Amino acid sequence: MKVRKGLRKMFSTIAAATPLTFCATTVGAQNAQPGDAPVPSARRDVQPFSDRAPNSELITTGVLTLGLPYIVSIVVATGSPRNSDSYLYAPVVGPWLDLANREDCPADGLCGNETAYEIALVADGILQAVGALEIASGFAFPVPHSRTSGRPTRVRIAPSIARTSYGLSAVGSF
Repeated sequence: MKVRKGLRKMFSTIAAATPLTFCATTVGAQNAQPGDAPVPSARRDVQPFSDRAPNSELITTGVLTLGLPYIVSIVVATGSPRNSDSYLYAPVVGPWLDLANREDCPADGLCGNETAYEIALVADGILQAVGALEIASGFAFPVPHSRTSGRPTRVRIAPSIARTSYGLSAVGSF
């Protein structure tokens, strides 16, 4: 009998204390400040870090800005009978060398489209120089990239066949 009374008293004390403990825990959690206790990470193998990589957008723009006028220069150099146009095979400096080594106008003063060709050479030289500067700047001024180490998140979706139905199954690791 004494054992029963002791057990009843113990159970009633536990039963009365459980709601009070729950309330105290809930109130304590509501009043907790952000820096009170460390929150353990679900995945300890993931550690974010920052890395610097070349600016791919600037490099791509530079390749296009340099490459397109250079292709036009190669086409002109291939089809031109002028000796000075052979300088156009050299990227960036070729248009400037061609412009410096161009033959003078004939004695009769008729230059034809020579002024337009010289303007085209200047534009070609400027575009190629800007493209080269963009490529160099893309490597000289890298941009930050954030990544995480650890296992990557993978999800596989595959068809599934059951006895009476068909569907898709998704399996993943997070």
